[in-house]
Amino acid sequence: MQTSLSLAADAAPTPDRRAAVRLEGVTVGYDSGPDVVIGASMDVRAGSVSIVTGASGSGKSTLLHLLRTALAPREGRVLLLRSDVAQLPRDVRTALKRRIGYAAQTPVFLEDETLFDNVALPLNLDPASRQTAQDVMELLGFLGLNKDAGRRAGALSAGQRKLAALARALVAQPDIILADDPLAGVGAEGELRVTKLLGELSRLGAAVIVAACSEIPALKGAVWRLDDARLTLSPESVLKPLDPAR
Repeated sequence: MQTSLSLAADAAPTPDRRAAVRLEGVTVGYDSGPDVVIGASMDVRAGSVSIVTGASGSGKSTLLHLLRTALAPREGRVLLLRSDVAQLPRDVRTALKRRIGYAAQTPVFLEDETLFDNVALPLNLDPASRQTAQDVMELLGFLGLNKDAGRRAGALSAGQRKLAALARALVAQPDIILADDPLAGVGAEGELRVTKLLGELSRLGAAVIVAACSEIPALKGAVWRLDDARLTLSPESVLKPLDPAR
């Protein structure tokens, strides 16, 4: 998603509406353990929001690990940005991963470094990035963290850490955004900021996938349910047909 971090209402996005994420009969698990997700098929368009709901331990985080290429499927195909991940050379897969932003349920930081430096880390790791310090501060400001930019990560509250993890996931302007329970512990104002930001980024062309225990009324999109290792689309979720071209 190549766009300015500016979230002005008069921005003129031209998102690609084809499938940014496609799962075809995917089964996944850890090492020699049982299957956590079985036979999952899923399409997520660029410029859309999908919310994956399910009880704690149902496999939502595992699904996000699969989508960020941290896990390989035991069966089936994973296509990200119209590329079959299993067929990609290592260098191409590395480049693909840079186009995915992931905010973990329990984020890890460089605790002795500042909030600013932690959020800017993806930019420092990608020499091709065109984002600047001003962009980082704009994002922190949108999430209400700009006054804490100079604080050590280890001094942040749990809610601030969740918001900081989201900022770090978004700073490089990814095409695919994966957020694991991003509203937990951030408070009412934080929830408003997060849902507004994710909704706006989807409008600007990103494919947004959020894992949560229940639906998020303020975030409009398709609702999926993960239960007993099976992923199903809510009957109430109506999606426009995808462009058949990948």
